Amino acid sequence: MPLLCEGGECAADITTICLQRDRDMPLKGTVYDIMTEAPDDQPLRIVGLLADGGEVELASAAAPVSIVAERGHLAVKLSVSASVVDRFQLSQLIARVSGPVVLAPRPEPGDDNPQTETDLAESQGTLRSLAEETIAANPAKMAVAAVLHEAVNALPRLRATTRADHQAAWRRASASASGAEAEKAIEQARNAFRACSSVALGSGRKPHEEPTWEKFTFRDCLGTMHNGAVNPVNETYWKNLYHGS
Repeated sequence: MPLLCEGGECAADITTICLQRDRDMPLKGTVYDIMTEAPDDQPLRIVGLLADGGEVELASAAAPVSIVAERGHLAVKLSVSASVVDRFQLSQLIARVSGPVVLAPRPEPGDDNPQTETDLAESQGTLRSLAEETIAANPAKMAVAAVLHEAVNALPRLRATTRADHQAAWRRASASASGAEAEKAIEQARNAFRACSSVALGSGRKPHEEPTWEKFTFRDCLGTMHNGAVNPVNETYWKNLYHGS
């Protein structure tokens, strides 16, 4: 997925679901780390696109990745410093996901309910497997979420958007849909666009500030619509987890 560069960072929102139903919902900005089973297990990689069309894979030391909670447990923001683009003379940065990615909240001093080694192992094992099965069984909802997030990631975070921005985001989003669920996903995503069209174009919200109704943007609205598509999948996973326990 392409990372949009602005305000010193290149970023994109990524769809997530919560594996541990009894944990508190993460606050915006909660820091997450990627869990790996082996040093060479890298399901998420940052790739730089060169002006001549070539690619260069960037090591984690060269392009450190930040992952923080963006919208509850249903979306995180992945970002890389925009300085990486200039340093390696890149035309764009993309995040390439080659397999399931499990995230764990970074431990904080004073946490009265920290993740244990057993918790983390369970997340990597049985919980991840059940989540993959649940996601695979809900292709329609996940397809809608994918189209909406494609649009969200085409829109700037830090400035007011225009109708032209919205139209460009829709073109990118509708072109991204593929597979058996594409037509229905585009139709439902189009309905979300229409529902969000009455949202004020102005922003004025700081990057880490929670949205309020007065500062609720078109991008925020689409993000809420995305969450509405993913949340039933997460709830189905929790039900499957409950009945299977």
